Amino acid sequence: MDQFDRNLVEYVLSWAPFGGPPAEEILPRFGFPSDQLGKRIRDIAYPRLRRIIEIDERVLLGRALDSVERGAR
Repeated sequence: MDQFDRNLVEYVLSWAPFGGPPAEEILPRFGFPSDQLGKRIRDIAYPRLRRIIEIDERVLLGRALDSVERGAR
């Protein structure tokens, strides 16, 4: 995972206890609209989760997916 992707995943996780990141912060911080956040996390996570990766990265990605999926409901 490159640094941009890791920063995005960690940002999403830092906001997870509060219901997700504020929509108005996504575009200036990451350069895409907030309605694309779930797709971006899935695009980062799914290809990696299909491969053999370190357990800490697997847990991190799983938590990020869970966070955006809960926020989409």
